[in-house]
Amino acid sequence: MFSPNFVNIPSTWWLPKDKIVYGLDIQGGAHLVMGVDVAGVISEKINRLSKNLENELKEKGVTVDSVAAFEGKEVIVKLKSPADRDKVQKYLDDFYPATVHIAKEDGSTLYLQYFDQAIEKIRKDIVNQSIEVLRNRIDEFGVAEPIIAAQGDNRIVVQLPGIKDSARAKDLINRTAKARFPHGLR
Repeated sequence: MFSPNFVNIPSTWWLPKDKIVYGLDIQGGAHLVMGVDVAGVISEKINRLSKNLENELKEKGVTVDSVAAFEGKEVIVKLKSPADRDKVQKYLDDFYPATVHIAKEDGSTLYLQYFDQAIEKIRKDIVNQSIEVLRNRIDEFGVAEPIIAAQGDNRIVVQLPGIKDSARAKDLINRTAKARFPHGLR
């Protein structure tokens, strides 16, 4: 083997040990763009928040008529006494800082909303969690060097080079996650 005498190159350098893995463009495979139901998850979080707040406020001695989620966008708190408004504000400041605020007031009715930054963090967390779930499912499938990445605000691109059975891959990716508990756990 010929090499210049001023460079010390090991003989194994010229021949790579690892096999080159061809991408989607050369060997074919599956390219999927999946949507993430960010609005649905945020709506679910707001519903949960309304149920939690009702119990939490009552435990703190705030007299509420009702606490309910409205259209998955805000929580409406109806107070028995307008004097409890400051108690609600203090509670939000103590337990939901930089997360939930009083967006509007109408007498003894308060309209609570998530801050925009909190919604953005939730959205990013939802997409990142979805990517992690997809990565775990695809690892089970045994695809070499898959590409799984966020695209825009609520989409995920999945590229599976070399996949021959794309229907099976879609089924694996789209299956619903279910928790199973051993007998005896409740």
